[in-house]
Amino acid sequence: MSSEELRTRGNDFFKKSMFHNAIDHYTKSLELSVSALTLANRAQAHLKLAHFESAYADADSAVAADGDYSKARYRRAVASLKLGFVEKARRDCEILLEENPKNKEFQKLLNDIKSAKKIGRFQLYNVKRCDTIRSETPLMEIAIEQKEVVTEAAQPQTKEKKYTVPLPAATSGQFLNDYDAMKNRDPEYFGTYLASIDATRIPGIIGEFLEGDMMSLIVNGLHAVQDKVPSEDIIDRLISVSMCARFDLVVMFLDGSERNILEEMFRRFPKDKEELLRQSYL
Repeated sequence: MSSEELRTRGNDFFKKSMFHNAIDHYTKSLELSVSALTLANRAQAHLKLAHFESAYADADSAVAADGDYSKARYRRAVASLKLGFVEKARRDCEILLEENPKNKEFQKLLNDIKSAKKIGRFQLYNVKRCDTIRSETPLMEIAIEQKEVVTEAAQPQTKEKKYTVPLPAATSGQFLNDYDAMKNRDPEYFGTYLASIDATRIPGIIGEFLEGDMMSLIVNGLHAVQDKVPSEDIIDRLISVSMCARFDLVVMFLDGSERNILEEMFRRFPKDKEELLRQSYL
């Protein structure tokens, strides 16, 4: 299939809300021919899946390819706002409104950006003063009795049958289906699964699909199996993941607890591997 045919197929999947399939076809289209249109389309599919880091990267590439493409700039602004890059979002939105001041979508986005800035200022104000501004009313110490509460909704979880880890994925589509099935389960399942995939194939299998939640599960999953899997296998998977597209962007959004987990894991490794992984992840 040609690049154009693959992009059209991706559009068809997008219209059916099959966003993973759409991304897969857009990616194949881009492998044949890079275009701002296809990048912007893939950015929109990532936005639908709340893959904001990937959406930002695609929209940013689309704007770089065609600075006049308003849809790409708009999607970059939306992704920027979702990621907390409020000033970047504002700058893009102002450019859009200069070109089309009556566009209601652009106007709404600017209002959302202004609201986000107000919320941000308020939170920052409280953080700076939380140790100095206190109520003059004396505090009362209250003893809290903790009771174990078992709800009806929680009961089925205790009776859940043991989950069978899928066979190693051979394609991106299979990997994404397996990821979706495991992302809300014990991270150990995903760690076991990832360790079963040939490390050399991981960059190709994960491809363009690496995003924040997946990165978090990779870290927690490998940490969960570190006493059951040889350190060499953990190291190989971490190195392979660092070779995935978008890794440099996604790794920026690891939170403090995930970085602490990585610190703990790295200390177990030989010094040369520890230093190599620190340069990539921390």
